[in-house]
Amino acid sequence: MLRMLSTFLLGTLLGIAGFLLVQGWFDSAGTAPSGEALDTPQESIQDSRNNAIVRAIGKVSPAVVSINTAFVEEPPNYLDPFFDLFPSAEVKKIPGIGSGFVIREDGYVLTNSHVVEGAQEIFVTFPDGQRFDVIDVLIDRQLDLAVLQIDAEGLPVIERGNSDNIIIGEWAIALGNPFGLRFDDPKPTVTVGVISAIDRVVRPQEDQPAY
Repeated sequence: MLRMLSTFLLGTLLGIAGFLLVQGWFDSAGTAPSGEALDTPQESIQDSRNNAIVRAIGKVSPAVVSINTAFVEEPPNYLDPFFDLFPSAEVKKIPGIGSGFVIREDGYVLTNSHVVEGAQEIFVTFPDGQRFDVIDVLIDRQLDLAVLQIDAEGLPVIERGNSDNIIIGEWAIALGNPFGLRFDDPKPTVTVGVISAIDRVVRPQEDQPAY
């Protein structure tokens, strides 16, 4: 175990030392031994950081929206006249949050039905801070999908792909707004993983339908 740890530490130190030597080599003159001009280390590092994932996020994020809702909770309506002697409770607004993305540039946003179903107030906020009230909602409970309509034109749209072309092991990027506007920042949060499996069917238990 100690030998393995020593080997790992030695390899790490050699890697760092090699990086510093190369860094100093480029910093000293900014040219290769042959005299040919090279990009500065800062430019090279910046180019290497701008990978496919970063570019995909930059392309998609303008069309990802934060969805804020309010569910109105009415006070109980007692039939007994005894309760008329006491002032009724106030109407409560219970806030909710979710995420969605633009599917048509003329103001249509896709989200989950459980995010908006039953809400009395719904508005969406774009990463640039624009806010729109939702004027119409279409819900599919079975698929847990909802289409929201807002009064807007020329919106950025996410280009949809074909899930049949997904390959196990490919990168998968998830964008959303899990905290809504609590951070006073409408920009989406990003996480990255891989496609772990495809064509999975959940086997139903006894007396349960298949999904």
